[in-house]
Amino acid sequence: MFYLLMKSIITQTERLYIRPITLDDAPALLPIFDDKEVMRFSRAGVKTLEQINTTRSYQGVFQFALYSAIDLVTLLAIF
Repeated sequence: MFYLLMKSIITQTERLYIRPITLDDAPALLPIFDDKEVMRFSRAGVKTLEQINTTRSYQGVFQFALYSAIDLVTLLAIF
């Protein structure tokens, strides 16, 4: 499991690492993607949890990714 986590890390600093979002990140992303003010300039507009999961699933198919910044002390996503 740790190997898979390390393999997916894009970059790391002393305080955080950046990796593609995972299914576990979706609930934490919902308050951001569901906020009309935050998403007002996005072509995609406001997203539901299902749409976030669908976008995340495209990462492997279309070779792009949304990224999470993970705090190394708390291991929490700080997007």
